[in-house]
Amino acid sequence: GGAGTAVTTPLSEATLAHAVKVMSKHIGPIAKIVVKKASAVAGNQEQFFQLLADQGEGVDRNTLLHDLQQRH
Repeated sequence: GGAGTAVTTPLSEATLAHAVKVMSKHIGPIAKIVVKKASAVAGNQEQFFQLLADQGEGVDRNTLLHDLQQRH
């Protein structure tokens, strides 16, 4: 491995865009920040979705998780 400072994340741009779209529907414009923070600490996509599901203020966690895992 190289000594580059770039953090390699298993999350694709498409996954991030999808997450922002889903989260925006539930929590509004702050979704972009929430997604960015979650993507920085998540080790994989599943963990990423779990972290986001915890951020849905007043939203049923299972509903949010289900929405995130669906790809339309």
